[in-house]
Amino acid sequence: MNSTDFLTLCKSLFDNSLSLLCSGMVPEHLSRKYQYKLLRAHDPYSIFYIKANPGTYLVAFQSLEMPDCQNVTMLDLNNIQCQNQYNEQRDLHFGYSYRMCFNYSMNLTDELSQNCGARSYEYNQQSGYYFANEDNSMDINFLSNGGVLVGSPALFLYLVVSLLMVLILLWSDLRMQDTWKGLKILHSEIQNTFSAVCSMVSISSAPLLMLHVMYPSRCDIF
Repeated sequence: MNSTDFLTLCKSLFDNSLSLLCSGMVPEHLSRKYQYKLLRAHDPYSIFYIKANPGTYLVAFQSLEMPDCQNVTMLDLNNIQCQNQYNEQRDLHFGYSYRMCFNYSMNLTDELSQNCGARSYEYNQQSGYYFANEDNSMDINFLSNGGVLVGSPALFLYLVVSLLMVLILLWSDLRMQDTWKGLKILHSEIQNTFSAVCSMVSISSAPLLMLHVMYPSRCDIF
């Protein structure tokens, strides 16, 4: 989700102060259940709600500072004003944050609320998920821009040329060996090369998706 979408869909989060509902750690069973790259087991999270609109929630992940905030105000996409229990204010900056907004009920929001011990809370109607990414900025930065990069014809051409060069070098080394044995080794190297490519990018373009069909066991889609 790009910045404009989040600002538009979750506008109420920027127009109102939010109060702390509860904080906790992402349990392993939810991380396994949803299998989302950024929903990592044992990561800290805090849930905030709008008192005037209690069905709207902000769930902040991966920040060690947010649990100390009793009230927060979203100044912009990367800056959040935090007020602690002593009414002291400070601005928190999250330069590599990643955000998602859902204008419908999310089971995950309720499950996280139950996990951190919330009581008598309103069923969610809107949830903003804010991944602060204090400890692993490259994951978020790549996820935010990876779709654009992988969809780039120039990048795909570079990957194809690199793969062809590897194959040519391998073939020259194997041509003096037994043909069938050489082909088996070559096939194995193709799979290993593709696996390495998949570890760097998500399969979001049609050409890479086609390669995934050819070698399904070598790459998992995020």
